[in-house]
Amino acid sequence: MKTKMAQKAGILNKLRLSFGIGMALALMATMAPQETIAGKNTIQTLDAKNAEILEMQADATSNPFPKDTIFIKVDQWPVFPGGDEARIQFIRENIRYPEAARSARIQGIVFVTFVVEKDGSLTNVGIIRGVGGGLDEEALRIVKSMPKWAPGRQGDQPVRVQFNMPIRFVLD
Repeated sequence: MKTKMAQKAGILNKLRLSFGIGMALALMATMAPQETIAGKNTIQTLDAKNAEILEMQADATSNPFPKDTIFIKVDQWPVFPGGDEARIQFIRENIRYPEAARSARIQGIVFVTFVVEKDGSLTNVGIIRGVGGGLDEEALRIVKSMPKWAPGRQGDQPVRVQFNMPIRFVLD
């Protein structure tokens, strides 16, 4: 089935796949700057007056999501074992304020990013925004020492989910 679509600007730069319950795949084109989707840079230029969207049927038994897809929005978010209160308690019990940061009176919020894998393990741990003085390294150490999480889910499938988390360092 083909559907005609017109777009005001003339260039469509981001393609996304949308998956329905019945495993119908609809290729949707939206306006956006070039972006990385599922680990690959994608750019698609289409004629604004004759752009087409094609619908296809996928095998209902196959996994509709490519193996390396990292989601930023899911039906069910990953959860630390015991929930948010347990995550906060884990950080409080395991954090060690670096002596260099303590003596220099450095404090602030370190924003950490990581991927919760399908099995609940944490990978791709990194800093989005740090404060220095050894606090960034301590935030990374804390996240890397966390136990496995309950994975995020899209529909009934466990999926890889990008998760961002602030860790606040405050001196007494």
